[in-house]
Amino acid sequence: NDATTLPVDSIWYPGVNPITDWYGVTWVDSAALGTTLKVLSIDLSNIPLNTGITAFIDDMDQLEVLDLNGCGLSGLVSSGFLGSGLFILKILNLSNNDLTFEPFFFNLISPLVSLEELYLRNSFNPASVDTLPDFFANNLITLDISENNFTGDLDFYPGTGLEFIQELYASNNFFSTLSMPFNSNLSVL
Repeated sequence: NDATTLPVDSIWYPGVNPITDWYGVTWVDSAALGTTLKVLSIDLSNIPLNTGITAFIDDMDQLEVLDLNGCGLSGLVSSGFLGSGLFILKILNLSNNDLTFEPFFFNLISPLVSLEELYLRNSFNPASVDTLPDFFANNLITLDISENNFTGDLDFYPGTGLEFIQELYASNNFFSTLSMPFNSNLSVL
């Protein structure tokens, strides 16, 4: 975290200050399960990050919410960032950052099998791509891809990975085709 924006005793210093003091972290004492404290959510929205948090997130196997909206993240999202241990992550918010879009980004989302809400509003710069790739997201209910200048087709037919979405926010993009079956689950556009 940026030391200029947080009280010194709430800055993330793994091994120095306890996780119970970290800003933006909701945790549970899982001693009854024979384990240590478990992080349930991280909300660092609008906190400028000046260090990576990849190494910490990978060990948080109980993480359900990761909110990094407006944190000044830039560049490519790596496979290490989302980690392989985030099997129960339900909400991911990377909105209002300056990430570089590559189609493989959605391949990184696919292993997050519990993901229900994905917020990518104004996340990618530049974000002009030929098409939004298909990705596996059976539990995804809400998808916000607004303000990314995406182009190409947006397909909600079975097998595309998007057929279960109920809420889609896609304003300020340039899709040429929106394809969906008559009995689509989509309720917001």
